[in-house]
Amino acid sequence: MTDFDLPAARWRKSSRSQAQQCVELAFGEAVRDSKNPDRVLALGGSAYRSFLADVRLDRFRTR
Repeated sequence: MTDFDLPAARWRKSSRSQAQQCVELAFGEAVRDSKNPDRVLALGGSAYRSFLADVRLDRFRTR
């Protein structure tokens, strides 16, 4: 669990977001779907870095 302050988070839209597939990131801690901002995947430190590495390697693509 992380001590990240979600209400105070500054979110930015991922540069890889497309029309109906928008992902927002809070600096180094959390990810959310911009269409459903109440649900957040909050990670900390190394877990966040591992998650981003897996995204870059396309390990979450549905086929």
